[in-house]
Amino acid sequence: MDDKFQTQHIQEQESNIPEGYIKEDGKLYRMPYKIIKKITFNDLNQKELIDIAHCARLQYRLLNLDAVIKAKVSFVKKQIQIIYNNLEADNNKAKINRNELIKFIEKEGLHIKNDKMIEENYDYYKEFYSSTFFPKSIRNALPYGWSKEEYEKIKANKK
Repeated sequence: MDDKFQTQHIQEQESNIPEGYIKEDGKLYRMPYKIIKKITFNDLNQKELIDIAHCARLQYRLLNLDAVIKAKVSFVKKQIQIIYNNLEADNNKAKINRNELIKFIEKEGLHIKNDKMIEENYDYYKEFYSSTFFPKSIRNALPYGWSKEEYEKIKANKK
């Protein structure tokens, strides 16, 4: 009986959340995106990628597109990953389709192989927002130039 009441109470709370918002710790936050697209271009020609600096410039040019949320161009992996706002997305932001992205990349001198392309739905809140602002764990790295033993002694003295 209690479980049924809790699920009903949660559903009532969720129904009070306005469109385009999420509720975290009792506070409302506006989410600009819901479900968008992630596309990965694999097995690119490394001669067309030229060098690491050229890949960095390409990544910068991709990020200058309004509809691209995140882009990663890897010279070593011969891969481009782009998270973008597609035409079917339910929001009022700038949008772009896959063919326009491919034309842009080909204009930059890269040839895309359609059989090596992977496109998938991407949940902006679960995969991008929540992992960035609410990480599962916080990595604790040693300060530069300190050994693990020295750092443990200092941490013990502070407590």
